[in-house]
Amino acid sequence: MRAKLGADHGAGPPVDSRFRSAGAVLEALPVPVCLVESEVIVFANSALGRLLRTERHLLAGRSFSSVAVMTHGGVRDLCRETDEQSEPLLLQAVDGRLIPVEATVSAVELEGTDLLQVSFGCSSDSIPRNLKSQILSHTIRSTRDHLKILALDGTVRWMNAESQRSLGLETVHEARGMRWPDLWPQEQRSTAQAALAVAQSGGYGRFEGCFSADMGPETWWDVSITPIRAQSGETEALLVIARNITDRKKVECELVRRTRQLQMIVDNVPALIAYIDVQGCYQWVNRAYEEWYGLSSEDMVGRHWYGVIAEGVGKEYARRLCPKVRAVLAGIPQTFEAPLEFGGRVHHLLLSYTPDRDENGCVRGFVLLATDTTEQRRAQEELFTSQESFRTLAEALPSIVWSATPDGAIDYLSDRFRDMTGLRPEEGLESKWVRMIHPDDMPSLDLRYRAALTAGTPLDEKFRIRQKDGSYRWYLARALPQRNDSGEIIRWVGASTDIHQQVLSEEAIRRSEQKYRLLFDDNPLPMWTYDCRTLKFISVNDKAIRSYGYSREEFLSMKVTDIRPKEDLPGVIGVLRDPQSGVVAGPFRHKRKDGSIFWAEATGHDTIQDGEHLTLVVAQDVSERVRLNEELLRRAEHDPLTGLPNRILLAQRFKDAARRADRRGAKAVLLAIDFDHFKQINDSFGHQVGDGFLKALADRIRGRLRSTDTLARLGGDEFIAIADDVYSLDACAAIANNLMDALQEPITVMDVQLKPTLSLGLAVYPDDGTSLDDLMRRADYGLYEAKRAGRNCWKRYMRSQSYRVEEARQIERSLRTAADEKRLLLHYQPMFSASGEIKAMEALVRLVDPQLGILPPGRFISIAEETGLIHSIGMWVLRESCRQSREWRDHGFDPVPLAINVSAPQFLRGNLAAEVQRALDDFGMEPALLELELTESLLMENTEQARQQLSSLRALGVRISMDDFGTGYSSLSYLQTLPIDTLKIDQSFVHNIDGPESYPIVKAIVELGKNLGLTILAEGVETKEQHEELVRLGCDLFQGFLLSTPRPAHEIQAIFEAARPLVPVETAGTASSCIMARA
Repeated sequence: MRAKLGADHGAGPPVDSRFRSAGAVLEALPVPVCLVESEVIVFANSALGRLLRTERHLLAGRSFSSVAVMTHGGVRDLCRETDEQSEPLLLQAVDGRLIPVEATVSAVELEGTDLLQVSFGCSSDSIPRNLKSQILSHTIRSTRDHLKILALDGTVRWMNAESQRSLGLETVHEARGMRWPDLWPQEQRSTAQAALAVAQSGGYGRFEGCFSADMGPETWWDVSITPIRAQSGETEALLVIARNITDRKKVECELVRRTRQLQMIVDNVPALIAYIDVQGCYQWVNRAYEEWYGLSSEDMVGRHWYGVIAEGVGKEYARRLCPKVRAVLAGIPQTFEAPLEFGGRVHHLLLSYTPDRDENGCVRGFVLLATDTTEQRRAQEELFTSQESFRTLAEALPSIVWSATPDGAIDYLSDRFRDMTGLRPEEGLESKWVRMIHPDDMPSLDLRYRAALTAGTPLDEKFRIRQKDGSYRWYLARALPQRNDSGEIIRWVGASTDIHQQVLSEEAIRRSEQKYRLLFDDNPLPMWTYDCRTLKFISVNDKAIRSYGYSREEFLSMKVTDIRPKEDLPGVIGVLRDPQSGVVAGPFRHKRKDGSIFWAEATGHDTIQDGEHLTLVVAQDVSERVRLNEELLRRAEHDPLTGLPNRILLAQRFKDAARRADRRGAKAVLLAIDFDHFKQINDSFGHQVGDGFLKALADRIRGRLRSTDTLARLGGDEFIAIADDVYSLDACAAIANNLMDALQEPITVMDVQLKPTLSLGLAVYPDDGTSLDDLMRRADYGLYEAKRAGRNCWKRYMRSQSYRVEEARQIERSLRTAADEKRLLLHYQPMFSASGEIKAMEALVRLVDPQLGILPPGRFISIAEETGLIHSIGMWVLRESCRQSREWRDHGFDPVPLAINVSAPQFLRGNLAAEVQRALDDFGMEPALLELELTESLLMENTEQARQQLSSLRALGVRISMDDFGTGYSSLSYLQTLPIDTLKIDQSFVHNIDGPESYPIVKAIVELGKNLGLTILAEGVETKEQHEELVRLGCDLFQGFLLSTPRPAHEIQAIFEAARPLVPVETAGTASSCIMARA
């Protein structure tokens, strides 16, 4: 068997090196003493070992609570209670004997480590009888263990309060006479009976058992049974002590699972892996290592690596590895190749030695990773041979053989290219071949070539290539993608064949067929021909006339766009002008003469009629199929009873809410909703009333949420609500209270009046988790606590650790002095016009914390708002931006517009106009160079106040921008009346602009802004495709990582110096950057 990961291959644990000096002193004491760190014994002297009848080194590593049978919450709690005074305590020896003592606990510091020293005084024999009673009484009252005293026949005579509560008993009298083994579940009784038998015979019975109360969680217990002897030495009763070890069991199970999982991963890695300690001995090896050397783990673990390799491979090879081993044990990682002859063949190994350090940074061993690259080298050699064979074959074929990179750049042309075109092969490499294509063929070829490259589908296209004498000949190009083992395209290989004579023959045949009209009038499907250039109908069949309601004369006076809804034309006009022959297009919406709409698919075919190149279209009504698809999609994402989103749609809504929260530096709250005693409604009034009740409840709760929030039903009475755009925990609490108020009025269903109540569990993103599963689980924890608190209330999930609280306090402290200590800084991200010119800058604020490092706004803006520091930060940003603008102008650079984002508290404060005027005056900045950016929600939720504030600001001459436009708040009437200059398209729409939902929204925003005379800025542009589509739609300005990342001021200045002069400042139609609370 292999040595398993995490296994202990050494002897008993030695004394911790940190406490050797102190340990020597404590060992000499005659009094039992131990040192405790984090509730674990790290040292015990021999006197304590004798007292507990065990070896002292066996006590190291054990929890203090496993030795002190009946303790308070922990040894540290004992220290706080006693204040270094003696405290009665009961110890348990390894044989189960109970030893009353007095414990003295004091805090000490050794080698920089905080410890507790516990001294045990007064042996059992020297303790007066009345003091023993006091100790026993004290420990019984304070213990959390379950205690029972049994008669010799195993019946219960007495139990403490903890045992009573666990069994649901009011008094101890109810338990008397019960057989103790019968209190355990059926499958545990034989084990309990066996332990009882040991104690009945005078021994010490002990076992670990599982117990599950009614409707309660499963718990594990460490149970010991000790004889209670009379003065005569005879056993007169039995003492049962049960300690809850559920948490320990969970940790043990998780440790076993993770160890097995890690061992499985290591064993299945296709590489040799071993761990060698600082003495050079193997500690564990994986299966591949065993198979390579033909040895088992037992044969290698504990042996020196040199001996194993020298025997298995050879001493010479082992000697070559010695310098590498010495280097890695000195802390220097090693990566090298080591060819060796093994098993009758030469292997090429790539070895990596990585040092492993302890908590003090000292090397305690290293991990060896070896990969056999022999096959890889052989494959490379075979590839070279294959490439040479390919070139030989290519030159022998009568076609032009070529190859291209995955992005379509030609990197090889056979010499046949020169023979057939008269041109040199290098004239067609890379993208030069484009200049040789006939201009009429290039658009179609380019479209299909790019489509093939994108989809990875074979290319089969004919086109004309210019010859050396200037004439053109027809060629048929066929190409296939070459893929690697992962399915990725690594190359395109194609051949172009001269088909000039064939094309001329086909053209002659088509000319002869022009005299005959296509016979399609009796076709059962609507059919027509039209001119792709003019889009006019040329002919229609009878089925089309009947289906669309137009006469033949009306059809022939119309265009194909006339049977499409006007709002759909932008998305289909390209298909109508350049249809793919033989390809089904759609489904698209078609319009009849009476205005009714139906869905249709259309297949186009190239044809020639009377010498004209036309498109023949066959249409088919697929309305019913589309309806069924939409219904199936709706059913897949919605609950059939309430119509609410189900778990599938909830997951997508959560992703959207989390993305918005991250972008805005906000929070999102997830609420687990449970209707109290819903089962009683079903049981009392039937499922029909219960279903009606659920639908009514869903309507009530949904009415309390915003349109952007989500309410989902997961099943039964289990509902989940998600609300985003939340900036404080108080706001989360307000949402929970609002939902609780939704059920103040009774609900009547089928003449049954009900007065329901809610229990809510609340978890906050990202504070309580970042995944939906984590937040749902933690919201369920809160729901459980709400039910425990009596229902009809809400509880938020609370973490046991205080790390985030401490971090928030640190950030708050840092924020209070950040401006004075110059620990706020700005980065600037350029904004570009469609032609690539820098038109403005966005400044992004950062907090430099001496402990936490550079923090993005998402880590501190919400804290600033909660603590009221946001105003001072906003003022610093305003003045620093103006100052930086003035500094750039003093260096001779053309002024660049800047904008600052105004937070809600700063905007609603009322004196923003005066603060802006003061900053402009202090730094001599032109008002037209400053733009104030406010979120859409802020403006829409405070419309009248916003109008007054904005009017005051516009009177100064500054510009106004609306951020996150399109997220659902705006009213067109308000938008027309507010003095706004710029609309900033929310980046969620930009990211999904190629989707069917975002594209119409972006298009509508651009058109709306243009009609209102506003500048349109698209933020979050991250791909070339997004940029090109936004340019096509008519956006004015663009910003995102595709164009530039945020840069510090000195880098922006370098850009200015490299591009003098910058674009002149514009006072109209210019967007601005914004200093925003986001990364």
